[in-house]
Amino acid sequence: MSGNKFKWNSYDDENLVCAYDFGTLTAGGLMKNLARRTGSTYDGFINGTYTPANPLIRAKKTPCMDFNASVPNYISLTNPLNGLTTASVICWINWDSGGNRTVYGAVIGGAPYLYIHQTSGIYASMSASVGNISPPKLTPPSTTVMVAFIFNYPYGWLYLNGKFIDYKNVGPSPVEANIRIGIYSGLVVPYDGRLDNIMFYDRALTLDQVQSIYRSANPR
Repeated sequence: MSGNKFKWNSYDDENLVCAYDFGTLTAGGLMKNLARRTGSTYDGFINGTYTPANPLIRAKKTPCMDFNASVPNYISLTNPLNGLTTASVICWINWDSGGNRTVYGAVIGGAPYLYIHQTSGIYASMSASVGNISPPKLTPPSTTVMVAFIFNYPYGWLYLNGKFIDYKNVGPSPVEANIRIGIYSGLVVPYDGRLDNIMFYDRALTLDQVQSIYRSANPR
């Protein structure tokens, strides 16, 4: 999404629970779980069916996945953050104009854990029932940014493009067994735009590690 080939410099990290490179063409389709802990647990289901090459989700402009809010599109998977006291989520987002947009959220009840509010900015939380972190300004549509949400109970830290935004008490980790990428409970607040390289860690990454991942995809 940045115009540069993403380097999985943290692919061998033993704390990388699962990762999804939406621009990787494989025999199975467009989506591939690149984490070392592969298998059915973290295989994704697109729009309810395990069909990674679903024609409703295609690469657009650059190798990534383009989610259509009017359909809507979503990917279901086992919640890699369930029950954790330390965790990290890193992803690249590029959203189209209009509406609130879910990057990933709960399947049953609750609210999105990572989403874009059309007037406030990017919200991040480990629990659907407690506080969120929000940056002070809105991320412009059609602009690619790397979002990093770092959790170390009970606090969460939010970074954009490797730069610290804010931190807040976000409460306990979620108890939902499953999550959806691109939408949440009730098929509402659907994502409209492009997502790529979503990585879930079972530990809190340091600032240096967040910046290293950002530089690996956006060389300066």
